Amino acid sequence: MAEARRTRHPRRRALAPGAIAALAILVGTSGCDPMRDAEQNAHEACAKQGKQAVILDEHRNDSALTRTAAVTLVCVDPKDLVHTTDAFGALLYADARTKGAVVVGITPGSIADKAYLKVEDVIYEFGGTEIGSAAELRTAVLAVPNGQQVLIKFHRTRYERGAYAQF
Repeated sequence: MAEARRTRHPRRRALAPGAIAALAILVGTSGCDPMRDAEQNAHEACAKQGKQAVILDEHRNDSALTRTAAVTLVCVDPKDLVHTTDAFGALLYADARTKGAVVVGITPGSIADKAYLKVEDVIYEFGGTEIGSAAELRTAVLAVPNGQQVLIKFHRTRYERGAYAQF
């Protein structure tokens, strides 16, 4: 297993020095589901370390002869994961080395999904307030009343982006 990859942007860093990234590839034949097996193997590998698997990316390839699945993941300590409200629908990684909140999961159909946030985005401003940590973003999300529109600023790859979220 390799260490989590690092990015070039100074405000966006790897998930954590101790986080482990792995790529699980399975080839399936005769009716088995390689994606389900890859995900299960990923969760088991992280559980052996006392950590939780956070799947960052999945790829499936079905051909006439074989079916393959690849899962890219990191193993993180469960105490480092911050859940926002169900309505906002973002799972965040709390990394003291990163200024902002690292998105590691998005619930389909949620406010975060409709604002086009993606896994590995780093949110650094929410509604005009600078965000220094995942906990700060969670607190800011809780303070937004229903019906309000909020500007979210974030880093994606090497670019700064913004999106409006409708609560």
